[in-house]
Amino acid sequence: MKKIPFFFIIVFSLCIATCGIYFYVTKFAPIQNKDTAITSIALLIEDNFKTSDPQVAVWADAAKEEGIPLKIISTSQFLRPTPFRSGEEYAGIIMPDSVAKIASQVLVDRLGEYTRGGGKLMLVYDAATRSQAGKYYPERAPLSNLAGIDYVLYDTLQAYIGESGAVWGNKTELDALFIPPGKSHPFEQSVEGLEMRNAEAIVGYQYGNLRYNSYITRGEYGGKRLLSSASGSLIAGYKQQGQGGVLFVNLPLGYLKSQTDGLLLHNFLRYFSESILSLPSLSPVPEGKGGLIFNWHVDSNAAIRPITNLENTGILNQGPFSIHFTAGPDAREFGDGLGLNLEKNIAMQSWMQRFKERGDALGNHGGWIHDYFGLNVSENNQQEMEKFLKLNNKIVAAANGAPIREYSAPQGNQPKWITAWLETHGYVAYYFTGNGGMGATRSYREGKLWTSNIWSFPAMTFNKIASFEEAEKAEINQEEMLEWLTQLTNFTSDHGVVRTIYSHPPGFQQYAKTIDGWFARTAELQREKRFSWYTMTQIADFLNRRELVEWRTKKLGATFFIEAKHPTDLKQFTWKIPKHSFSKPVIKKGSATIVERDKYWLVVSNNGKVLELMYKNLTEAVHEK
Repeated sequence: MKKIPFFFIIVFSLCIATCGIYFYVTKFAPIQNKDTAITSIALLIEDNFKTSDPQVAVWADAAKEEGIPLKIISTSQFLRPTPFRSGEEYAGIIMPDSVAKIASQVLVDRLGEYTRGGGKLMLVYDAATRSQAGKYYPERAPLSNLAGIDYVLYDTLQAYIGESGAVWGNKTELDALFIPPGKSHPFEQSVEGLEMRNAEAIVGYQYGNLRYNSYITRGEYGGKRLLSSASGSLIAGYKQQGQGGVLFVNLPLGYLKSQTDGLLLHNFLRYFSESILSLPSLSPVPEGKGGLIFNWHVDSNAAIRPITNLENTGILNQGPFSIHFTAGPDAREFGDGLGLNLEKNIAMQSWMQRFKERGDALGNHGGWIHDYFGLNVSENNQQEMEKFLKLNNKIVAAANGAPIREYSAPQGNQPKWITAWLETHGYVAYYFTGNGGMGATRSYREGKLWTSNIWSFPAMTFNKIASFEEAEKAEINQEEMLEWLTQLTNFTSDHGVVRTIYSHPPGFQQYAKTIDGWFARTAELQREKRFSWYTMTQIADFLNRRELVEWRTKKLGATFFIEAKHPTDLKQFTWKIPKHSFSKPVIKKGSATIVERDKYWLVVSNNGKVLELMYKNLTEAVHEK
């Protein structure tokens, strides 16, 4: 028998290895790539934008805060020959405003192919409205057919292709979009051709109906209308297209969030992810348990008597709360003697210790003289006003016996330098009058994220007002306030979110019956383990820990897997999995408690650094059998 030369053995071995690698790459690797990608949303942007651009980052940050998996891809990646043919590679695609305006005919055709083949597309405002020359397409936007409505009617309307005005929807649709109670108000105007029953417009603190820029639309819309303009143009809707569908949002969502109005971007992200794509999400609150932050502003000696009467109100039976103090001897102007004079006020210092022992978080409310500071502080006078901020911080910290970590601005006036000052001095949270209707968020201002390690807590509003004192001035009766607070409490419990209410102790007396009824409902939900009181500090610390969670979802056939890890501990982090689409999860590694809610499976992690779980798509599992 002839001996096979060593050279041929080497060549034969290399051929076998090469075939093996090819078989793996062509058979297994694509499945793994697709399995990872199919459970994420793709944010499609123009090639010339970087992921670090604030107009892009605003979307990535919002998705992370909502716990939604998002990956940024460029137009050239989308147009490569293999991906995105059948709508299977990603769970869905978002074309955001401002950074996806340019659309070649090839891109338009590919988006149509993607959507009709089964893909889900969220098309936002000016996305895909301009040619490669940077000009509007004549006649209408090229994706009008996909959106289901004609818009950007440049030849017809030219300089008047857009409008500005109120945005409204049917109450049922506003609820589906997670608009919280108080953030909308009955819309009295009639709009020809549209059903106006239970119509409500989106409102803002002290403004009433908010005005939004949008494109004028024309034609009959055959999809599900979610929002409309005062003129009847389509503001948002979802339309089936072939095997897929398009969520059209005729608002500059990214721009709005960059200017402290982020509610609609966050809510449409959640609607697209949860209601259209049925994706799992990482809850923004501990154990997925919704609740409220009750922020008290104690800013003058008018608060002393109401605080000493707290024993008779039942307020101290619940909590903890976030209680903030303006410490100086004056309140409105120098020498008026209307302040707390906290440094010499032994009784108030005793109350502060009692609050601290209860678990309340004590914070700073501005700088020393409430009205003077709130009315005069600006972006241009840090050198003059910083001394009041430092003095207030020093006295409140001394009474607290520990550094202060949360803040609220008098008159809601918070220049950017104050936020930066707070961050560098160990603060983790501050009350904010922007981003109305939202939970805790890292606020963009003037198009930019100026601070990254401190969380803003938007104050919830009831139409134009927020506090009990404002309600009294607006002649809102106790029953109306109770209805709003009860609805808001139910909203946080049902959706597993946290929102912030603010007021002053004098208002507690004027709305005592309201607080009794409200606290009866919160106590009931607490007994059912569906509600909790939080402080700003608790939520901010939780969210900072949450920033370190790494997780991904994989898919194999009808079975989904979530893999999560944390450098120290995953305790309290919670994954929400839509019940209507998926089976009860099974824990494969680590420790977690599974809680059943009306719409979700909640997977609440126990102690441990690693968690793996498995669940099945109910429809696909039936087909597999």
